[in-house]
Amino acid sequence: MYRIYNVSDALEFVLDEQNSLQLRAIRLYEMQIAVLFGHKLNERQRDKREFPNRYLTVSSDILNSAYACASIKLLQRIDRAYKIDGNPATNYLDDSNAKDILKNILRTPVSIRKFAVAHSPRTLDLKLQIRRRHQRRCAPLYDFSLRYDVEDTKQKGGWKTALSLFNQKQGTDAHATIRKYYPYLGGETVGKQCRKEWDFLAGFVWNSHFGSQIFQPKRTGWAPFAKNLLGKAEDLPGLRRAVGEYEFVKARLEERGYELLTLNLAHPVPPTAPTLQPLSEDLLDAVSYKES
Repeated sequence: MYRIYNVSDALEFVLDEQNSLQLRAIRLYEMQIAVLFGHKLNERQRDKREFPNRYLTVSSDILNSAYACASIKLLQRIDRAYKIDGNPATNYLDDSNAKDILKNILRTPVSIRKFAVAHSPRTLDLKLQIRRRHQRRCAPLYDFSLRYDVEDTKQKGGWKTALSLFNQKQGTDAHATIRKYYPYLGGETVGKQCRKEWDFLAGFVWNSHFGSQIFQPKRTGWAPFAKNLLGKAEDLPGLRRAVGEYEFVKARLEERGYELLTLNLAHPVPPTAPTLQPLSEDLLDAVSYKES
């Protein structure tokens, strides 16, 4: 089963400081998982939407797992805090943050059912690790396109330009130079698969590997998981800056022939240019090198 997921709705909730911090953190993690595992709508789904580029299709199981695992980890953090403070166990259930999470879980049969069908934290972490490993192999293509200087060149900085990272044969000095800058870049076969799998989410891919990483989901088994998630949800200026950077990356990549997810916020965040270093001359030389 798949759900049609609206990233903008999730961001609106996360950016609204009137909402509970705990619930904003849970929604943020759900959104992080959605932009890692989601896909562009298929043709049939697109025909049913007025603005199909605003949505993703995401596995219901993976979204339920994100909701359930984040809720559990935040509750466990509150429980540990009470135990460390030496408070009676009953106080834990009186905590306002715990109440927010529990009310959110119990408010509807649907929210309760999410726990019944969710993967275990360990299973979610394994799926996340596999998915991120594949994403990591594709991310350099978007970084190269984004930072490529299209002035005074016939190259347009688009997909064909990105694929030039595969111009050199393994074992050559030029290939070694490219891998020095992009050590996790996949092989050419993987690279050609990236377009279908990741283009629509390229802005989030770039953020996770070359940007602020604010949209990168962490493993739930990571010790500071709950603290890190709450910190990101609480950092509203950082979140708005990350959204602005997404808009900048989206605009530049679309100028270069890509098509990315469109955000539709009630209070739009203007594009914010991230810190982008020019591509190094030795990398550009390696990409364009031709044996004599």
